[in-house]
Amino acid sequence: MQLRDLGGEMQFRFILNSYISGASGALLMFDLTRIKTLYRIEEWVEMLRAEDPNLPILFIGTKLIIIRGKG
Repeated sequence: MQLRDLGGEMQFRFILNSYISGASGALLMFDLTRIKTLYRIEEWVEMLRAEDPNLPILFIGTKLIIIRGKG
């Protein structure tokens, strides 16, 4: 298994196709504390599924903060 962190920066988009070519699946991560990280998720899904429309994609929300009160 190989995992690659592509990040969301536009400056790295030129390497995206070579990284996702032949992928068996994808993990799309977003920050639960910053809703704007979801704004472009559809664009990422389209890029990932350009070669394989049935590519399995798992969405993972990160940075969940749970505050428990005393009592």
